[in-house]
Amino acid sequence: MRTYPGDKPLVTAGNLIKRGRIRARLTQDELGEKAGFTGSWVSVIERGRYRPPPGTLERLVEPLSLTPPQREALWACYEYELPAAPPPDAAIPHTTGVPPVGTVHGRERELATLEKWIDRDATPIVGLRGIGGIGKSTLAAALCARLDDRFERVRWLTLNPTTAAADALRSCLRSLVGQGGMERSGDGAPGAGHPDDGTHEDAPVVALAEALAAHLREHRCLLVLDQVEAVLAPGTPPGTFQTAYEACAALIEAVGNALGATTHGPAPSGAAPASSCLVLVGRELPRVRRWADDATGSPHFLSLTGVATEAAQRILADGGLTGTEARRRALIARYAGHPLALKLVAGTTRELFGGDLDRFLAASQD
Repeated sequence: MRTYPGDKPLVTAGNLIKRGRIRARLTQDELGEKAGFTGSWVSVIERGRYRPPPGTLERLVEPLSLTPPQREALWACYEYELPAAPPPDAAIPHTTGVPPVGTVHGRERELATLEKWIDRDATPIVGLRGIGGIGKSTLAAALCARLDDRFERVRWLTLNPTTAAADALRSCLRSLVGQGGMERSGDGAPGAGHPDDGTHEDAPVVALAEALAAHLREHRCLLVLDQVEAVLAPGTPPGTFQTAYEACAALIEAVGNALGATTHGPAPSGAAPASSCLVLVGRELPRVRRWADDATGSPHFLSLTGVATEAAQRILADGGLTGTEARRRALIARYAGHPLALKLVAGTTRELFGGDLDRFLAASQD
């Protein structure tokens, strides 16, 4: 057991939160609902397995109606438990993981819609879906570039079924807060249940998800999860995460709670308007019950289809393809304006037929 100087037993902030909750006759779930968190998150904090930022702690203790001496004791314990200061902000990259922005043709309207939802409407969770090669990741990268200077941090995480959910969430959290910002015990070593100690199971994974969500509430961040379909379970019901990636479902729920728009109903009463945004990108999106804005009823997910003819013409021109207007329009219609398909056709035509569309079409009909 850690002790105060003089070998007096250490009463932790988590202990005092639990005592206050019991005095207030609240369950962990009830306190979590009032503060905008889940009951499991309250449990993690009470057991000292995660040290929340000061603003988050204040929201958690507000429903407890503590007396001034009780609040003073709680904050004294919290200050005593604080780890070494995290690295300065300059040591934490502003943008991490965002792929290079390629040429974007014909997506001005979609880009403007996403920008409005995220920047003007402060939508906490946005979805972007479409078939493979339709340009989802390219559009999301362009969105990150456009909004880059409007967020404290921009993070891009490509989901991969071969990477453990805990590892993915921990990596993302570290990139936001820095190694020094992760919880540490008084002597600077990882504490029990700390993400670095390798012993965490279900609860610590949930803790990581909710720690990430809490950081998104405290700081204005843009977080993109790409290739979401890679960790969804095949079959029915659609949009369900694989068992090993159920932490992602916990993350979506935690983000909704923390940012003021829950995925399972109205926002918690204590939740503030969203400042951060979680963008989900994939061929298929997870089941999120609350995609809609309460004021307008409009869904906050965007389904991408093929680009318009004018934009498709530019794609073919960039690929060095020549041919009559009628031939180009016929090709665009054949591939329904699919950007990647058009790029591949243009490249093949350039390599095999010197960019002559007539010769390509003649050969493809033989």
